[in-house]
Amino acid sequence: MPPPPTVLSLIVADGIHRDAHGLAYILGVFHTYYAVRFPKTIPQASVYLALTDARGVVRLTLQLVDGEYEDEEPIVRSDIDVTFPGPLEVATVSIDFKSLTFPAPGVYRWQLLCGGEVIADQRFNVIQRG
Repeated sequence: MPPPPTVLSLIVADGIHRDAHGLAYILGVFHTYYAVRFPKTIPQASVYLALTDARGVVRLTLQLVDGEYEDEEPIVRSDIDVTFPGPLEVATVSIDFKSLTFPAPGVYRWQLLCGGEVIADQRFNVIQRG
């Protein structure tokens, strides 16, 4: 099996807009979410990925897991096929998630997997405030 791609960016935001030329505009970047009550549902979150060092079509999985109970089912999961024209090219992907529900405050993790192995792991804090 070829080596997984190198992850240059994994950014969580309110939304991602692409212009006519394919340039990405990342809107409302956040690493922490505050809520008064739980469970808390947010209407949308988008994840921007920039990847390199791969060839051909690579199947990746992006998932959001509870940082304390990573063996449980992910809160959300998306399988994506990313095409790399060559190993020096940078492939960018935008993934939109609708209606994410956080059952409780705590540390969550956005994980990008390739072949079942985690190749990127980013902490995402959900804090009760009120």
